[in-house]
Amino acid sequence: MSATARLTVNPDPSKAPTLSANWQPGGQAVLNFDSQLGQMYRLQATTNLLIWTTLLSTNASSALVSFTDQQSGSFRYRFYRVMSP
Repeated sequence: MSATARLTVNPDPSKAPTLSANWQPGGQAVLNFDSQLGQMYRLQATTNLLIWTTLLSTNASSALVSFTDQQSGSFRYRFYRVMSP
């Protein structure tokens, strides 16, 4: 005998992630955003607001996700966003 279980997570759409950034002395950006446990997120960056590069894909395991962009100091301008499918 076997059993199948299904888990459905319905995130609250009114709780969009809030992204914050702090810069370290070497020019590295430390990015933080609030998250819902089990929700998939993509942190993306761009220099021109047209072509976005995914820096991090994560299935949130805590209420806060933190990421250090080691390459942020290499760009004159760098924009960030958080996407959730």
